[in-house]
Amino acid sequence: MAALRVLQIGIDAYLPDVRPLNGCVHDVERMRAWLESRFAPADLAIETLLNADATRPAIITQMRRHLGRAGTGDTILIHYAGHGARSTTDPAFLAIDPDGKDEGLVCHDSRQEGGFDLADKEMALLIEELAATGANINFIMDCCHSGSITRDADDISGLAVRMTTPAPYQRDLETYLEGQYVAMKAQGALHVPRPRHLLMAACSPFQKAKESAAGGVFTTALLEVLEATGGQVSCAELFMRVRAATRRYAENQDPQFEALGGFDAWSGFLGQAARGRQRLYHVMNDGAGWQVNCGAIQGLASDQDRPARLLMFASGSDTPAGSADVVKLGAQTSEIKPDFTPDPAIAWQAGISSMPAPPLPVADGLAPAFSTRLQDALAADASIGITLAAADAACRYRLVADGGNIVIRQTERDRLLCGVAGNEPDWPQLLGAQLKAIATWERLRGLTNRRPVLDPGLVDFAFTPKGSDEALPAHATLDVEPTEDERGRIRGHIRARNRSEQKLFFTLVYFSSAFGVHVLDVKEEVPPGGDWVELWGSGQDDYMWLGTLEEDDNKPKDQRRFCLQAQFPFTLIVSTEKMDDFLLPQEPLSIGRIERSSRALGNVRPVNRTVSNDWFTHDLHYTLVSRQGAMGPQPVELAGGQIRIHAHPGASGAVSLASARPMTRDLSGSDFWKGLGAGGAELVNFAATRGDDATVLEITDIAGADTLAQTPLDISINVPLNPGEAILPLAFDGELVLPVGTMWQEEDGSTRLQVHELPDIPDDRRSLGKALKLYMFKTVLKANVNKLRRVVIKPDGRIDYDDSDLIGHVSRAHRILLCIHGIIGDTQSLAQGVARAGLSDQFDLVLAYDYENLDTPIADTAAALKDQLAAIGITASKPLTILAHSMGGLVSRAMIELHDGAGLVSHLVMCGTPNGGSPFGRIDAARNLATLMLGLASNFMPALLGWTVPLVSALNFTRKLTPTLEQMNPASDFLRALNAAPRPAVRYTVLAGDIEACTAAGDPLPARLVVKLGQSDLMDTLFGNRSNDIAVSVDSIGLVAGATTGPALACHHLNYFASPAGIAALKAVAW
Repeated sequence: MAALRVLQIGIDAYLPDVRPLNGCVHDVERMRAWLESRFAPADLAIETLLNADATRPAIITQMRRHLGRAGTGDTILIHYAGHGARSTTDPAFLAIDPDGKDEGLVCHDSRQEGGFDLADKEMALLIEELAATGANINFIMDCCHSGSITRDADDISGLAVRMTTPAPYQRDLETYLEGQYVAMKAQGALHVPRPRHLLMAACSPFQKAKESAAGGVFTTALLEVLEATGGQVSCAELFMRVRAATRRYAENQDPQFEALGGFDAWSGFLGQAARGRQRLYHVMNDGAGWQVNCGAIQGLASDQDRPARLLMFASGSDTPAGSADVVKLGAQTSEIKPDFTPDPAIAWQAGISSMPAPPLPVADGLAPAFSTRLQDALAADASIGITLAAADAACRYRLVADGGNIVIRQTERDRLLCGVAGNEPDWPQLLGAQLKAIATWERLRGLTNRRPVLDPGLVDFAFTPKGSDEALPAHATLDVEPTEDERGRIRGHIRARNRSEQKLFFTLVYFSSAFGVHVLDVKEEVPPGGDWVELWGSGQDDYMWLGTLEEDDNKPKDQRRFCLQAQFPFTLIVSTEKMDDFLLPQEPLSIGRIERSSRALGNVRPVNRTVSNDWFTHDLHYTLVSRQGAMGPQPVELAGGQIRIHAHPGASGAVSLASARPMTRDLSGSDFWKGLGAGGAELVNFAATRGDDATVLEITDIAGADTLAQTPLDISINVPLNPGEAILPLAFDGELVLPVGTMWQEEDGSTRLQVHELPDIPDDRRSLGKALKLYMFKTVLKANVNKLRRVVIKPDGRIDYDDSDLIGHVSRAHRILLCIHGIIGDTQSLAQGVARAGLSDQFDLVLAYDYENLDTPIADTAAALKDQLAAIGITASKPLTILAHSMGGLVSRAMIELHDGAGLVSHLVMCGTPNGGSPFGRIDAARNLATLMLGLASNFMPALLGWTVPLVSALNFTRKLTPTLEQMNPASDFLRALNAAPRPAVRYTVLAGDIEACTAAGDPLPARLVVKLGQSDLMDTLFGNRSNDIAVSVDSIGLVAGATTGPALACHHLNYFASPAGIAALKAVAW
């Protein structure tokens, strides 16, 4: 029986200079549990390296010692969960790897003096050693090495990234795995091996691998599919299913599987039998070359960056004779080039061994009967390139039934794209054609060659507006007049030049918002020398413009309304070979009711597609925005009066409404706003027509910004609100979400915003002035009532509450934990922290106390809590342990020390409690600190927005402290009485956060937020050089006589129960 040898590596607890993680060890445990449930003990050999044991030498040793014992026919699995990172490679590798970077696994000791990450070039050598055993090798890598620095929805919603800062060194050749590459170079054959194995990576090279407290997103999705299939699935099918499953847990993460060195992607995962047999296709030789009777329809993928490969078998043999690469892909017949010399006299067959093209996940909201029929159609034609995901999956497109029709909707705008009548007998095939067009557009739009040999910097690609000698940046926004004449048209020239030393081939492609793919020009054999070649712009119809609303197409021209925004993405495909003529051009879909071509861009003509040995792409992306008015000495109203910018005597700027939700994928944008949905924050759309999107108020080219300090910019927002709702204006600078100005809600329900200082917001317009881009969110405000409940922690980690039979639960319990929140939030975050830290295993009952936290004096809340505890049976003979956050610690101490409650409590654990007071106790400081809390919630804890927004609004509107905030003043009567009270015989433990410790641990964002909100001077004034968690100083937190304290934690005031440092501290408490 073939054996499965496994090496698992999970690292949460890194040395102090690397940010800790939360879910890696749990991933290892979950994967091990699944392996042990599927394989007999005699066939399974697992070695595990966790945290401090996962050093670089230990990993290398176990790969050789444990995995190296595998034999022919055995299976090897390497499962890594931890940080990834990049570092600078030795220059000798530049000819092989022009980007000059290594991608490595960050071992526990990697960042010690003289240490190194385990680089990809070293893993290649180690896997080559293992491949010599004859075993089948599988490498699961739940980490990432690079990715956009722009934060996205997943970052905002609380998912952490498994990637740390780049290594600070440049590797020398002799440092790679015992100097093996030195010997290779001396022999004149320096190369990085590509041994036969399956690589399963958590995300694409340009994305980030995410984790929650439950574990890695990738490992979670992988185990979900393995549980559903029992593991009896081919690697290729596993890839497609995992891609879809991942969208349940993250918005922007697409796992990548690569079958390297001839690994058969259609073999069973980990050597298990896959359901069904691999399909074999006939291979023929027509005298001019070899062909196979399969192509795109059968799922054969042959993109420029992912050439297809087949295994060839002599008829009647189960042993492959060799491999063949696809050199020309057809619909059902393709040309191939074998890597051996097949005998034409023998009948040959071939099976697909390469991975299929990554499918586009589409959320499936159809009834089961319709889903089944569509799934059958997708299985019959793999070229459609779609995989169906769960109805609630985070997909850009979704399928729904609508009035007897099966329709495709764009999720973010809820816009109808197209569809078919559900009573058509062949509706699955018709719908499949529409889905295929969308999937093809998405695939070609993202086309990139990550590691071309030719330097992309030797080809320039630019758009120069008419009348200008200066080219625009590759990504830019252009303000235009909403007119049909030349004032509303952007004309210019798209050009490229070849500064390499060889001739090249240029293809200019435009991707329309109706999913058309249009080749605008092809230039063959562009000579070297650096002369500009014009690709577009000389024709009468060559211009960009806004276009009019689809619903107005049948109206007279003078009655048509213009779109607020239009996108124009262009791609230049550069290749070293002549173009082929297959599969690139695509006609647009009929969006909504009206079929639309690419009329907003002239001169669209179909040409060819590139297939080359070396190639790369360059992108231009221009956004046209309709200018709506001007800010200045006269007021301006937008969106039918929903927005009013009041007159300003000294500042001026152009005003427009733009979209945060482009119709089609914007490779340069961020969907950060989705992450705020966890706090019930929903973007306000000011557009008057369905399907259009006006979600960003832009004031650009602002002159006189220095006058705002004395005379603030005054904006009123008046949109319909339900009781308990408010408008929250926010900005985004690419890294952080920023509260802007002073915001409050007027008595008439409108929202008032006064901006004294403009945040530093990037603007890709060619203007000298500053810019303000405001995203308006409708938020649901939260309030607490004095209520004691039982916490129910579900198996998936979700929290629920139950207030039934509390007396019975208390009577049956032996160890009881009570969670008490602070002035911001409720007990939900504390209960989640209890679950993450595994504390529910130490207590047989977890209670939560949620109370009104703004207007009720702390001592009154403490008295009410004591009465409720007594009512359910908490007595001196059955005391409880309290876990309290912030002001909740003061409530607990007041009950214990001022209301004779010492007998009810055996242990009080306080996190961030202002025992010595807080700057929140002074109105000016409170208003600024509340804005900082709003910034923290917006960036890291959006679930707390419902409490931070009303706090900020109340302080700004009334300019008065709430009663509880008054009591946090260090000189308040309440704190004086509390800290003068006799110290009871109750064990106290204090945990204190420090934002400087966050920076030292690799998380600089909280400290950067303080700087970007202009509060650095305030923090210096409030805290001086004292460590603080942004709301309370560490000294104040620890101002409790006899309390057990520890070192300051790498967390801020709102994430004691979510940060790795906070969770680790909770685990370490002697409960």
